[in-house]
Amino acid sequence: MITKEQLLERSKRKVKEATQRIAAREIEPCQDRYNCGQGGNECKACIEAFTIQEARDGLALDEMKEMGYECVYNPPPIPMRNCDWQFCHEDYDGPGDMRCGCGSCPEMCLERVKEIAIERGDLDE
Repeated sequence: MITKEQLLERSKRKVKEATQRIAAREIEPCQDRYNCGQGGNECKACIEAFTIQEARDGLALDEMKEMGYECVYNPPPIPMRNCDWQFCHEDYDGPGDMRCGCGSCPEMCLERVKEIAIERGDLDE
């Protein structure tokens, strides 16, 4: 059985390896601005980009969970995509409590969670 630490290390390694392959130009950039996968035939660049984002999202979600936050994908029925992910602390205490918000992706939510924690004095800079 795989442990949480092993899973975290695997995600970090996948992000690092994929980023290095793209930086080394081992993978050609997508010619269709990362939209080629709509028909199910993704190019290698799209697959790598998806792998990197999926791993980064997983790392951000794990880190927020460790800080006591729940983060869920719940896109509102509007064309803007900047609030597709909502986060909230397990001890959220209503409108006066800053520990709730939204972001375009888990990474953006994690950045906001860290800003809130620093403002509250729960986390060192």
